[in-house]
Amino acid sequence: RNAWFMVTLTEVSTIPRRIVESFCHGRPMETRQTEIIRQCLDIVQKSSAMETMLAVGKSPRHFYFPLNKQESVIKGQTDALRLFQNTNSKEAPLIGLSQAIRFAEGGNAFATYDLKLDFFNREKLHVGTIEKKASPIPLLDVRQSEIAGVKVRNLNEPITDRDVQRNIEEAISKLTLLHIEYKRPRNLEWEKGKTPEQIEKGSTFVRRNKKMKADATHKIQMAWAADNPDMFSFALDKDDTETPLENQRKYTVDAYYYEKKGIKLKFPHLPIICMGRDGFFPIEFVYQAFSKKKDANSSQDLKTTLDYYDKNAATESIQNIMHLKKTAENLQNARGVRMSDILMQYGFRIEQEPQEVDAKVLPLPTLSFKSGGAVQLGDGSWNLNGVKFASPADMSSFAVVDFMGDSNHIPPVLSFLENQFKVMDTHGIELPANIDPVAAAKIIKVQCKSGEFDAIRQSVIQAIDNAKQYFLFDRAGHFRNNNVWFKTLARNNETGEMAPCLVIPPNEPSDYLSIMLPKDVEWPTHKVTYNGVTENLRMGIKVVIDLDTKDIVDPFDFRFYKGKYEAQITPGVWQAAKFFGFMYLHPSGRDEDHIHPEQRQCHITPMISKSVSDIECPSVVFAYLPNTDSSTYSIIKMVSMFVCGVQSQCAVATNFAKQRNPDQYCSNIAVKLNTKLFSICNRSRAWNTSFDSKNGIPWVTETPTLVMGIYLSHGLGTDTTTCVAATGCLDDGCMQMAQELKVQPKSDIVGSLLMQEITKSLCHQFRLHNGNRMPERVLVYREGVADNNFGPIVDTEIRAIRQGLFDVVSSRVDDFECPNQSLCQKKGCVFCTPTITFVVCQSNNVPRVVPSERPTTKSKNVPSGTCVDKLIMPFQNGMQLSTSEGKISREKPEGTNMQLFELSDGGFDFLLVAHGGLKGTSKPIFYRTILNENFVWRKNEDSTPLTKEMLQQCTNCMNFQYGTASKAIRHVPVVEYSKRLSNMAMGYVGYLLGRKGTSNSYIGLAEREPDDNNGEHEAPETGPDHYINSDMKDRRIESGLKTVLLPAFAPYSISENGKVVYRPPFRPHLSA
Repeated sequence: RNAWFMVTLTEVSTIPRRIVESFCHGRPMETRQTEIIRQCLDIVQKSSAMETMLAVGKSPRHFYFPLNKQESVIKGQTDALRLFQNTNSKEAPLIGLSQAIRFAEGGNAFATYDLKLDFFNREKLHVGTIEKKASPIPLLDVRQSEIAGVKVRNLNEPITDRDVQRNIEEAISKLTLLHIEYKRPRNLEWEKGKTPEQIEKGSTFVRRNKKMKADATHKIQMAWAADNPDMFSFALDKDDTETPLENQRKYTVDAYYYEKKGIKLKFPHLPIICMGRDGFFPIEFVYQAFSKKKDANSSQDLKTTLDYYDKNAATESIQNIMHLKKTAENLQNARGVRMSDILMQYGFRIEQEPQEVDAKVLPLPTLSFKSGGAVQLGDGSWNLNGVKFASPADMSSFAVVDFMGDSNHIPPVLSFLENQFKVMDTHGIELPANIDPVAAAKIIKVQCKSGEFDAIRQSVIQAIDNAKQYFLFDRAGHFRNNNVWFKTLARNNETGEMAPCLVIPPNEPSDYLSIMLPKDVEWPTHKVTYNGVTENLRMGIKVVIDLDTKDIVDPFDFRFYKGKYEAQITPGVWQAAKFFGFMYLHPSGRDEDHIHPEQRQCHITPMISKSVSDIECPSVVFAYLPNTDSSTYSIIKMVSMFVCGVQSQCAVATNFAKQRNPDQYCSNIAVKLNTKLFSICNRSRAWNTSFDSKNGIPWVTETPTLVMGIYLSHGLGTDTTTCVAATGCLDDGCMQMAQELKVQPKSDIVGSLLMQEITKSLCHQFRLHNGNRMPERVLVYREGVADNNFGPIVDTEIRAIRQGLFDVVSSRVDDFECPNQSLCQKKGCVFCTPTITFVVCQSNNVPRVVPSERPTTKSKNVPSGTCVDKLIMPFQNGMQLSTSEGKISREKPEGTNMQLFELSDGGFDFLLVAHGGLKGTSKPIFYRTILNENFVWRKNEDSTPLTKEMLQQCTNCMNFQYGTASKAIRHVPVVEYSKRLSNMAMGYVGYLLGRKGTSNSYIGLAEREPDDNNGEHEAPETGPDHYINSDMKDRRIESGLKTVLLPAFAPYSISENGKVVYRPPFRPHLSA
């Protein structure tokens, strides 16, 4: 403070005027040169905005109007204005603009603007339009006895409760930036001759915009008492090398402030926080920085935000942006900052009117259900009322956890389930056979009255055990007493095959159960010994139809339905029947060879037995919740998927209760279940899709094509984890999905090993689903990649995908050799692996597309399928970067049948609004293609090139394949499902790491491994870039297999000796 500093300015680049002129005239330029110009202009624009606007962080994208201007820019937004003026609230809504400079093809440059409303933690109070300074918000709230919003029992005692400690540390880690502020004791001698403002400024110690970081020596972020030397103490003179460390005076933080600064802490027993190299500070000195409110998702916050964006939607948003932009320019002009004058130095000027572009509306796909013809699509949405799903799923069994307890105002769980099962039956979903599902639910449900981790965990595990006892082991005797069987799925771990089965009720619980399989899978069901002869026969059921017609039906064609027997004589037609006993059919088909147990003395034993782990039960766990509490939801998902390996479906009692039409709520859950309960046996899909009279998704249907979607979720603040989720389409209709989940240290790039394992897993899922046929092409959609990460994506992720594909392809052929062996070097190349197209999906900070005139329809937005691919595309689009010879060789090696497309690359980037928007302004997705081998090479005559137009149509049709809702969505479903899974995992990764709920860790960082350098020099240690399953840590298996976090949903099992057996999971789709 009050000092001069000498600084060094480093020139990183010189921008000649001719380079700017070359760009403006649309001449080819180096990407780096153009990007430097764009960055300079972007910095100038943001620096100008920071002169007069509020911003968060060191590299802001969004700028908010000064506090004394907020009321004028909020004007007309009643809810937002009321909340802004509420001085008793700790947060306030602020209006602002996001802005950026974009360079486009053809020498075009654009300044993009968008509206922003965010909730912020207050540092200033407002009364009307008068602004006055007030104290910032402390982390320690003495009146409420809270630290960072976490309740503390006694502020005058040390915090020893480990759960409270974890909650406090997690809450503080979510605060992006912190301030430190405290008053020094008065020094009358120093104050002489100084103004009150100088005294105030000089006596206040301030450090702003700091983050909680671990101390380099002690490796901790927090110590839990300022006065406890056992928790933290330090030597004051770090440079004293003569005095032995054990003899140096050690200070606690409490003692240091008292002895050295004359400050006596008010709460010496409370924790201290480390700010990295700035050291530790008492909690009473730490305040929230001016920052966005985390988790601003209260009903009031959401209502205010949605109301603002809806009132300023589409064409109205343009008018408001123009008004706010003019207001911001006036503020800058008043400070002498004229952006237009600065831009003129670069040869640019900003047009005052928004840019008009030509757009096209892509043709819609045709959707159809089993009942009825083509579906009427109303701006990207359709109705599910009363329809039969095209290929219904089966729910063979279920478990129930009731979190409601006793309530006189909310429908009980059995009422919900009765309605849910009725609607599922209406849509054609196969309910558990041979039982009354509501009566079964009454027997097996478990009630959980606590929201604690252990209580929820135990309740879910108990509910699954109850389901096994009822369905698998027939503990209630229902199946045995009614001469029927539990119908479910069984798999053969040796062959990888899966099929429906009937479980024969055991006399007592066992690890192995006897089953019967369909006759086209395994004809005999029993060994029957009579007269000293043993034969393999099949069970038959003797029935009487229509009072006098006797017949014999297969066990799979016989059921106990709504209290009565039914038989299926004609396929698909169930008729009332009477049960008259069992018999065993001889393969000869002659009546005299069949065995009637009541007529012959014989010994009968089932032929097939399976491990309980290879028989599905239950298919799904229903959780009936009182509200939308995210912590309960996260624990349920973690326990059901990670601990138990079972799908789960949550329903919120209050949402169900307030429905005017409960069937609609249950129908929304039914379509999710139909997607979630997909298996290789039922191949379920809610609707069929065709385009141009051909079934499936255009281009994908031509030849086996694996479509993948990848999404990363990052921990907030100082949380150091990233959840990586991937989804793969197994069918050419892109509705039947398999998923994979990994966890790595925080990074925007997926680690090489994890990406290889993701690729291999989804590739094997595809192969198992498609009759052992490998994909010949791969289309990858990757969300969340900034422009400056395109290089690392190519170097790391695409290379890892290629390696994963090579590992799968080469493992299936003895002595595999690539025809391009000298250049391939067992890393994979275009000639030995499926051809790859890699598309980046950018959803943040992209240009909005609105109608030039307000539509006459209900929606204010552009229609579903609106696509823009000219004028505003990035300047790289026309540079043929995704198909350049540097990336894709045109030299065809001997021994390959691949064929070269002779086409001209005009770029592949486009903006797409696939969804129909009724509220707010529709946000498009920017699709950026950074590699497109499928435009250059094909492996067979059936393949056509993936042109820009085909990629647009293919992508748009996929957006109608989101089997969780009856509408086209913004993201392609493979990305949306990955987003749901990664966000879901981020909600419970704290429990997996043992940071929340339990001290047990289910996953941990992989150990450091030395680089393989063939002994040429000493290998440095490489840091771990992934987490592994703790259960697999000490097993002697490949390191990649240890990253499998959800083994029940993986396409293989691992035996005790480490052998990998490929088989499909029962239900591979996790996040529908």
